[in-house]
Amino acid sequence: MPRIQTTLVIDASPDAIWSVLSDWPAYGEWCALIPVIRGEARLAGDVDIRLRLGALAAPIDATITRFEPNRALEWTGPRSRALGLFASGRHSFEIVDFGDGRSRLVHGETFTGPGFRLPWRLLKPRLERAYADFNRALAERVEAQAKA
Repeated sequence: MPRIQTTLVIDASPDAIWSVLSDWPAYGEWCALIPVIRGEARLAGDVDIRLRLGALAAPIDATITRFEPNRALEWTGPRSRALGLFASGRHSFEIVDFGDGRSRLVHGETFTGPGFRLPWRLLKPRLERAYADFNRALAERVEAQAKA
């Protein structure tokens, strides 16, 4: 299974990170990868996501499969079982508290289905950069809010 996993230490508590990560209406202000996310912020809630990877823009419909405030958020999509047989992803965020005002963000995705086999060598480096950029933008937003 193709997989992306990125990590970044952020100078903030888990609740400060969660505050930005779960503020979906504000994503358009700071997040290039996911400029739009709408839906129910709860376990088993449906979410509609607009993914932007360079010139590629794709709508993704997903379901929240893990929702632990200040600790973890995960969604799996697409919601359509038929489409999921061709290509699906489990996108996850985990926040690890160091207890000293810093936290580690673990951000990744596991992809399944034949739809990712052929283009994976092209997609992997682009996704790794995009996820790392997301992490940095999230950290900047969190740290700026902490200073405000």
